[in-house]
Amino acid sequence: MHYIFILSLATILVLLMEIVMLLMKKKTLLRIIHLPSLMIMIVWLAYLFAFIGNDLSLKAVYENTAEGMSTALRIAASWASGEGAFLYVSLCLAVVVLVLNKRYDLDAKYLIWSNVLLLLFILLTSLNGAFEQTGFKASAGLGLNPLLKNKWMYIHPVLSLLAYGVTIATIPVLLARLNHIVAVNLLRIGWILVTGALFTGAYWSYTTFGWGGYWAWDPVETAQLILWIAITISLHSISMGMETFRFGGLISGASVYLALFITRVGISPLHGFANTRELTGVALIVVLFYLLYLAFSRMELVFSETKRLIREKTPLNVGTTFNFAALLIAFLFLFSSLLVPSVLVLAGKSVSAPMGDSAIRIYHPVLLPIVLLVLVSMPLCSIGRRYSWRTLISLLLGASVVSSLFVYLTYQKALMWSSHSSLSTNIMISILVPFSSLSLASIIIYLAQSLLQREFSRITSVTIAHLGIVLVVIGVLLSGPYAYSKDIFKTSSLQPGVSLDLQGADIKLEEYSYSLSDAKVSISMDNYNTTINQYAAYAQYLMATELTQIVSIIEKAENKLENNGTKWMLENQKIEAVLTNNSYPCVAVLEDNTTENCVIELNDIGVFPLANLEGAMISVQLLLIGNISLTASERVYQSLIDNGGLTINMTVYNPEIKINNTLLESPAFSVLTFNYEQHTFVMPRYLDGKIIIEGSTLIPINGHLKIGEEYHNLPLTINDPQIVMYYALLTNENLKSLINLLKSVSLYRDFAEGKIFKEEVMQLPTSCMQLSSLTTECLAPFKFSTVVPESAYLDINLLGENKMYKSSLRFDVSGEVKGIHGLVPHVVTIRKGLSDVYIVVTSPIYLDQSLGFSISYPDLMVYYVSMIKETHSNEDILRLCTLLASGYYSGAPNIGPVDIVYLSLVLYSYANSYSSVIDKTGLTVQYKYIPGANLVWIGGIVLVVGELLLMISKYLFMERKTNSVEAEPLV
Repeated sequence: MHYIFILSLATILVLLMEIVMLLMKKKTLLRIIHLPSLMIMIVWLAYLFAFIGNDLSLKAVYENTAEGMSTALRIAASWASGEGAFLYVSLCLAVVVLVLNKRYDLDAKYLIWSNVLLLLFILLTSLNGAFEQTGFKASAGLGLNPLLKNKWMYIHPVLSLLAYGVTIATIPVLLARLNHIVAVNLLRIGWILVTGALFTGAYWSYTTFGWGGYWAWDPVETAQLILWIAITISLHSISMGMETFRFGGLISGASVYLALFITRVGISPLHGFANTRELTGVALIVVLFYLLYLAFSRMELVFSETKRLIREKTPLNVGTTFNFAALLIAFLFLFSSLLVPSVLVLAGKSVSAPMGDSAIRIYHPVLLPIVLLVLVSMPLCSIGRRYSWRTLISLLLGASVVSSLFVYLTYQKALMWSSHSSLSTNIMISILVPFSSLSLASIIIYLAQSLLQREFSRITSVTIAHLGIVLVVIGVLLSGPYAYSKDIFKTSSLQPGVSLDLQGADIKLEEYSYSLSDAKVSISMDNYNTTINQYAAYAQYLMATELTQIVSIIEKAENKLENNGTKWMLENQKIEAVLTNNSYPCVAVLEDNTTENCVIELNDIGVFPLANLEGAMISVQLLLIGNISLTASERVYQSLIDNGGLTINMTVYNPEIKINNTLLESPAFSVLTFNYEQHTFVMPRYLDGKIIIEGSTLIPINGHLKIGEEYHNLPLTINDPQIVMYYALLTNENLKSLINLLKSVSLYRDFAEGKIFKEEVMQLPTSCMQLSSLTTECLAPFKFSTVVPESAYLDINLLGENKMYKSSLRFDVSGEVKGIHGLVPHVVTIRKGLSDVYIVVTSPIYLDQSLGFSISYPDLMVYYVSMIKETHSNEDILRLCTLLASGYYSGAPNIGPVDIVYLSLVLYSYANSYSSVIDKTGLTVQYKYIPGANLVWIGGIVLVVGELLLMISKYLFMERKTNSVEAEPLV
């Protein structure tokens, strides 16, 4: 039991005692109400220092760190796991409770609710194994997810978790009906945090993952957007009334629980309810439904406040109502699209939430009128205070006319915003562009007038936030179809020193270098609960048993064949023959059994052994293939043409044909107009009394072989069981190439002598020695654990548009063996105004065709294996290759353990003779042009700045407004 778990148990007991005492109204304990929060902070500090101090006895540290990892990345790793996330939400909630307790005289109701929430999250933290012990002495951690080793790891998750914690901290304030200014300020902070989380997450995806997109309607993204909409509803509803504001606050809290469910639980319908993740899911869903019940039980009051607002039909009030209605519809639609699948999955059903293309088909048609309503409300909320209804309606009608014209032109395909996108997508853009342009113009006019007239009212800050929303909408309309689509990528090879023009951006590879990281990770294969580990273990089993046995049989058979000099007979390849003479008298037997005298000349003759497996024996016929000249009458030529063959009897003596130590003698031959080696027919020619056949085949009739001192009739019969099995094995082309592969990497002898995985084989029970009786228990001896460098780097310097871009491609071995792939590409964005040339630089493909393989691996992976070969045994490298091959080809169709044997040996072979292919093939670059992409990021910055300005203005006026909140529209 880890000491942090003991601390968490103590914290849980203190929280329970505190809740009981508060329920019993024991005010004497109010002086120690800080204790639960302080204890959670102590638990968090212990958890954090376990990461910083590399305490591998804590499972979370073992699974998410590496030896030599920087302190900053260790700290970031502490919130990488779902278990740690719950602890950080607990921490944030505890800090808020401490701050509020210091500033306000908190009543028992607030403390009960806050302690209940603290108890829930610390329980979820413990329940999900955040404080679980490793259970063994580890030498190094397993490493962090390769995609999380990024500078945005320090920002995006922190903003997300803080947003969740601050929003949840609002719930006790609302339920206890404390000063609503506290709830407003907490939600404003939460809104800033979740906005920052949304945009940093989108930018992280855009600049890291290499597909060019920043939004794919992944359920995690959608859940966070739902939270943003919910908090926006709450803040926007301040002008409508406090009941509507409380409604917004409660659905914001419910959105956090949905986001935690989607992001951190990840429930599989295949598991039972005894699993802790299912219990976590149940707890989150129960609280979620309770908050929804509290929120929607107030709907009558919400409608009453909405009606009161709309009675005064000013543009500002109408715009505020439109905004509220649009956001509420969007919330209900998106929330239900994730809640329903989540509940069904929790109930054991196999369903999935909308994402990617399916989400686009479901979400976009519904969200189109919602976004349109928001854009319509923007002019009403901005210039609505300065212009009459007639002017505003005229502007909206004008935008409608332009929008209709755009839609018509798009339908006629005369105006296509994105030629590669569907017609419906282009129509949606045509509808929204005029209205978003009107919203942008109205906000700019309002801000300009405010500046000119020196009216620095607080509404300007809100308008700045509105400006940010409009910029984001325009940016998404222009860039979204291009960013999301992978089909528009173009691919080029970037050779060192050669400039490429990529969509108007010149780029050149100046220099590159390889290196290994100093950080170390533990690669372990001690359980078989993943397909990768299972396939790797099966592959090692097959190498140790089946392949070793096969190689042993081949080795013994080849020794026999080498000793008696007949190995060449089973290889079905033409070999050079030596003839005592080239010219022999002969008699040609014609079709009517008449004969004609002839003289045969044999030139460039080779012997082609034709072996066939016939049951438990091998039949070998020897064919002579070469150029034949036959001095004979035209009658003989005509018979040859008509029948495609001719029997030739040798009248003087049998020609002696020597092949190695074997002598072939035959009194007669069949001459064929067919080349058995090339499987082609040949056309005889008759010139000056000679029949010329180039590449003909002669089949011995009643011939015999003299091998040493022994004579054997043709066709030769081989019935030695060992040799028969040897030949049967080598007729399998895949196995034959595998044997050749083993010989190319100097592993053949080790397999033949049974040295590969010898210790594991000795531990196998007798029942496991046959493949037919193989079970998972048979894999137990094939455990593997070693410490290796965490990463291989390919550092490159790119010169683009007179600017040097220092890039680093990375291969993380832990990522590959975990099944999330370890190769991380590098993204370079070259700005062209508000647009980007989006460039993805990836490792070239290593494919050494000189070895006869058609299997490819990333160059950086092959480099990695080649470097660690210097410090690890052949067996360990082979074990690692089985894991890497299994990980790299995981998900590929028709790949099984037998294939992994071959794939891992190819990787071993590539590493054995590695040489960088960059100078030959160059780096692989994919690129596309994304118009207006930077408007999205500018809009996000403007959004946050607008809300920060609003908070600052609120703080400046706080002293004079302590008992009420001024009614005003917020984003």
